[in-house]
Amino acid sequence: MSEQSNSCASSSSGHPRQRDARLILNLRERLGLREIAAETDRDAVVFYEGCGFEVTPLPERYPGVERFRCRWRRRTLIQPARETDHETWERMRERLWPSHPGEHAREIERYFAGELREPIEVLLAFDDAGSAIGFIELSIRAYAEGCITDHVAFIEGWYVEPNERGKGVGAALIRAAEAWARSQGCTELASDTQIDNVASALRIMPLASLKPASCGASRNCC
Repeated sequence: MSEQSNSCASSSSGHPRQRDARLILNLRERLGLREIAAETDRDAVVFYEGCGFEVTPLPERYPGVERFRCRWRRRTLIQPARETDHETWERMRERLWPSHPGEHAREIERYFAGELREPIEVLLAFDDAGSAIGFIELSIRAYAEGCITDHVAFIEGWYVEPNERGKGVGAALIRAAEAWARSQGCTELASDTQIDNVASALRIMPLASLKPASCGASRNCC
């Protein structure tokens, strides 16, 4: 009965492996998964590789039986903003800092023209499909609350699209900001936030070893 049922499912829904591949692809998109792991034998290695999994052999558990670990991770590409990113950067900027029509567009034009004092670097995050899903704007300040040097990398703005939050995109942007700060000779990275956003900031700070520091009645510095 079991074999007959499987055969019917195969003939009505396509090859079982193709059906399984579609199921994996649909699940990871619908659930917004960042990582999937599985363990399998050699017969299924090609299948998992075809679904974009990295396959590594596992230590032998049973004599003569090969087992493999399969892992898929959603890749987040972080790269400096380019002029072709003007519209997507403007859209996300508007969501973070609502402004008068055209204000962000003008600032972005001045940024690419080299006319802005800050930010001096803008990094954008892209998903597997090449869509922009977040950004971080960076500058270097001579002073930041709680810092001891006069050459401090500063996060002026940090944003991740709502449906991409909690998936590691923000962490990837913070790590990229740290790498940029080191390339600029900075040993400290700082930011600030509104008091009503402290809970979110406290989740972010450990990513960059940031510590809270009061800098006024309505803001906290990190």
